[in-house]
Amino acid sequence: MRGNPHFAINIAYFKKGKVLCGVTYDPVKKEMFFAEKGKGAFLNGERIKVSQNRELSKGIVGIGLPYRGKELIEEQTRIYKTLFLNGCATRHTGSAALDLAYVACGRYDGIIYFYLSPWDVASGILFVEEAGGKVEGVMGKRPIEGWLFATNGVIHETLKDILNPCLKGGIG
Repeated sequence: MRGNPHFAINIAYFKKGKVLCGVTYDPVKKEMFFAEKGKGAFLNGERIKVSQNRELSKGIVGIGLPYRGKELIEEQTRIYKTLFLNGCATRHTGSAALDLAYVACGRYDGIIYFYLSPWDVASGILFVEEAGGKVEGVMGKRPIEGWLFATNGVIHETLKDILNPCLKGGIG
C-alpha cells in the first residue's frame, strides 16, 4: 500500500478445523516463516522461539488498528494509553501476518488484533504456538476469526490483566 514494503504472503493448511502447517513469506526481507503442528516453528530453516522477556516495561507489543470497526476506537485508545502508562513500547505495522511471526521469533513480546480474516492469522497462530507462545481470542471471538491476543507466554497473564479492562468482553 503506497509503496510501504511491509507485507507478506500467507499459506495455511487446515484439516478438520485445525491448522496443521503454515508459511508466511516476506519477499522484501527474504524471510520465510514455517511451522508444522508438533514440529516447531522456523525462520529460513532455523528453529525460532518466543522471547523470554518478563518485564512489560521492556516489552514491545504490536497493535492492529482496523480500517473497519470504528466502534472500537474507545477500546483502542484505552489499550494504547494503558500500555504507554505501563512503559511498554507499541508498534502498528499494518501486517498481522508478520506481527504474529515476529512474536514467534522474539522480535515482539505480544500483539492484539481485531477484524482480521482466517487467512491473515492462521499461519501466525501456529507459529506462535509452535515457538512456545500463547494465543487467545478477544471479545468473545476465537483467534482464527481474526480477533486475537498473542504473547511470548511469559508475560501473557500480566498483559491479559492489563488489557482485560480495556475491552468489552475481555480476552479469552
